[in-house]
Amino acid sequence: MIIRQDRQKIIDLLQLYMDEKITAFAFDDGLCKLYHSKDHTAAWTAQQLWCYYDDLKDHKIHATKEVWDYFWRLRLLLESEAEIDIFSNRYWQAEQTISFILLGLFICIAYFAGWGWFLAVIWMIFGLAGIVLSELNHNKNQVDIKTYPFAGFSEIKTVRKRIPCFSKSAYPRHLKTRRIRWRFLEIDLPLTKYFLMIVFGPFVLLRLSLPQKETYLSILPPE
Repeated sequence: MIIRQDRQKIIDLLQLYMDEKITAFAFDDGLCKLYHSKDHTAAWTAQQLWCYYDDLKDHKIHATKEVWDYFWRLRLLLESEAEIDIFSNRYWQAEQTISFILLGLFICIAYFAGWGWFLAVIWMIFGLAGIVLSELNHNKNQVDIKTYPFAGFSEIKTVRKRIPCFSKSAYPRHLKTRRIRWRFLEIDLPLTKYFLMIVFGPFVLLRLSLPQKETYLSILPPE
């Protein structure tokens, strides 16, 4: 179902945000009302945009060149009246088997060695193993950031032909140096994930040993 009004609201909000006429909080307030739109493409887009601003500190747009281009592709998707088709599939792979074996090995070590400093060291080692397996799984499921959510440049061209008046603006250079937090915090934040994975090592292996869910996305061009 296409609800032109909901799509236009997102387009307008995104334009205001990219033009620095509204800040993150106002952007968030507008998007929240569209999370459950009956137009599933509009709802999906609103939910995707939530990842690209800080909802704890108000700020003007903060975006890399890749994110800026991604915003324009989302606008293209909405303006063209194309629709997103989403489906998922659960699967097993080698990493899950390895995770299950490592988890069993850890349980055996804990049972025979007992609790102590030795087990704490083993716990961290298995946490590092969980990080490696998690990254291997993540790399397999990565999408092409240059074309996402489209399958490729050919699909972008096909959709763009439907709206010949569509044009994107150049990436503002001043955004390259804009920051929300102090630089050292932005560098350290990704490391927090790895620290937590070491702390909860065996539990990470348990999660990785379960069937994984992969979501597939395709663009249905406008009729």
